[in-house]
Amino acid sequence: MRSTLRFMLALLAMAGACSSDSDAPVEVGDEARQQAVTAALDGQVVVVRNDADFDVRVAVLETEYVTNALALWCFGSDECGTLVVAHGTLRVPLTEITGYAPGREELLVHWWNPADPERQDGEGAPVRKFPVRIGS
Repeated sequence: MRSTLRFMLALLAMAGACSSDSDAPVEVGDEARQQAVTAALDGQVVVVRNDADFDVRVAVLETEYVTNALALWCFGSDECGTLVVAHGTLRVPLTEITGYAPGREELLVHWWNPADPERQDGEGAPVRKFPVRIGS
């Protein structure tokens, strides 16, 4: 399982260096704008933005995959997801997202602050999530 997580992290890290042909991101709605972390679809790339004054970790996964196939994942951990520094941006091509396939309609963006003061000893940080529509 650790090798799978490392592979997913590597894919997400590589995704951060990719770009898109589209001119402007498309906003995803009020729910995403009300959070410190937002996401928008920019062509074939999901753009995740951290507007908080603290670093967060992010995981972008296809909704059906999370619902049906994901048994264990380390949400809330210091070691999982991809680090997005305060006021930073992460670009994740759709083809690099775990569970994505053409025709899928939604992704889930999970994010957490590993240094969250609400975090209990030995437990992961509280995880927040919101959907990003990618289909019709």
